Amino acid sequence: MLKQFRKSLITRLIMYFLIAGFLFVLLFAVNISHGLKVHFKQEILPNIAQYLEYVTEDIGSPPNLHKAGQLTQNLSFELSIRGADLNWKSSSNIPEINQLQLEQGPEPYQKYKIAHYLEHNYVLLQFGDYEYLYVIGKPFKGSRHIRSLGLILIIIFSLLVLFYLIRSSLKPLKVIGTGVKNIAAGDLDSPIVVNQTTEFDRLAKGINDMAFQIKSMLEGKQQLLLAISHELRSPLTRAKVNLALLEESPGTLALQEDINEMEALISQILESERLNQRHAVLNKSEFYLDKLVEEVINLYFPEAGISCELEPLKLTADKTRIILLIKNLVDNAIKYTEQGGQPPVVRVYAKNSIIIVEVKDYGCGIETSELEKITQAFYRIDKARQRSTGGFGLGLYLCQLIVSVHHATMNISSGQQAGTLVKVGFPQIN
Repeated sequence: MLKQFRKSLITRLIMYFLIAGFLFVLLFAVNISHGLKVHFKQEILPNIAQYLEYVTEDIGSPPNLHKAGQLTQNLSFELSIRGADLNWKSSSNIPEINQLQLEQGPEPYQKYKIAHYLEHNYVLLQFGDYEYLYVIGKPFKGSRHIRSLGLILIIIFSLLVLFYLIRSSLKPLKVIGTGVKNIAAGDLDSPIVVNQTTEFDRLAKGINDMAFQIKSMLEGKQQLLLAISHELRSPLTRAKVNLALLEESPGTLALQEDINEMEALISQILESERLNQRHAVLNKSEFYLDKLVEEVINLYFPEAGISCELEPLKLTADKTRIILLIKNLVDNAIKYTEQGGQPPVVRVYAKNSIIIVEVKDYGCGIETSELEKITQAFYRIDKARQRSTGGFGLGLYLCQLIVSVHHATMNISSGQQAGTLVKVGFPQIN
C-alpha cells in the first residue's frame, strides 16, 4: 500500500509542491535577511554613525556608566562596554562580542564594525581603551516583523490556493482510474464521465470508445457461438435418430460416442455463455452441501474410490450449477490421477465464515506457468487433446464462471509430481 502511495502521480505532485514551497520560503527568508543587512549598511549606518560618535564621546573614556545607563533608557538602543577592567551591559540579553561575526563597515565608515545577529543590528566602535557595542534596530523591529509576517501569510495563502488548484485539476484521474478498474472487472456498460474539457476528458472518451469496441466484439463472439451451437443441435438430433435405426456395431458405438461428445460440448458452450451474461439468472435454494457432494460422487463416479471428508453445512446457491461445479472439479481430478495411484480427496468444511470445497488429486501436477491459463475457455494442458484425458478445455472455465456468479473464490495450487488442489470458497454460512 505504501509503495503504491509513493508511486501515485498525485502524491508525487504534492511532494514536488511541498518541496517547491519550502525552497520558496527558504529563499525568501535568506533574501530578506540579506536585504536587511544591505539596508542597514547603505541607509541606516550613514545616518547614525555621527550620532554614535557623539554618544560615545559623551559617555567618555573611561566611560561614565551612570550616563551610559541614562542614555540607553532615553534613547532607542542598548549598549555594551568592554575593556580590560570593565564588562558592562545595559541589558543581559546583549550577546558577547566574540559571539558576533563582525565585518568592517563600508567606505567611509571603515572604523565601524557591524553585524546582524538574532534580528538585531550591532555596531562596534573603539574609543580609547574601550569597545562600545551598540544594539540598533528597535524602532524598525515592530514594523519589520509585521511586514515579514504579512509576506509569509501571503506566501502560505498562495501555496494553499496552488495546492487546491492542483488537486482539483488532477481529480479526474481518480474518476478515470475507477472507471478503468470497472472495465477490467467486466463492466463495459458504465462510461467514464469527466466534467472537464481537458486532456483527461479526451482520455476518458478514448477509454469509453475502447470499452464500446470490446463490448461489441464480445457480443459478436457470444452471438456467433450461440448461433452455431443452436444450429448444430438439429443435425445432431437427426444423426442420433438415423444412428438408432442402424444395427449395433463397433462403428456405430464409436459414432454414438462422438455424437454424445459433441452434444456435451454444445451444452457446455451454451451454459458458459448463459453464465457469461452480466445478469445471469440464478435459481437459488438452500441445501446441504455435504449431501450434494455425496450425491454427485455416487451418481457420476461410483467406482473412483474417492475419499470424502464432509462437514454438514448448509449453502444457499443455484443447486444445478453447484452440481456442475463439483462434477467438473472431481472429473478433472480423476482424469489426471495415474492408474493405480492414490484416489482424489474431496473435503467440505467451514473457516472464518466461509464454506470451502476442496478437491485434491495426487497426479502429475501442473506447471506454475500453466496455472493462470487453465481457467481460460478452450485452454488445455494436453495440447494433443487425447481421448484418454477427454474434455474440451471448458470444464475449469465453467467452474470459474459458476464461482464468479456466486461471488465466491477459486484458488488452484499445484506442482510437478505433487498433485493439484482446487479450493472454492463461498462467503456465506446458513
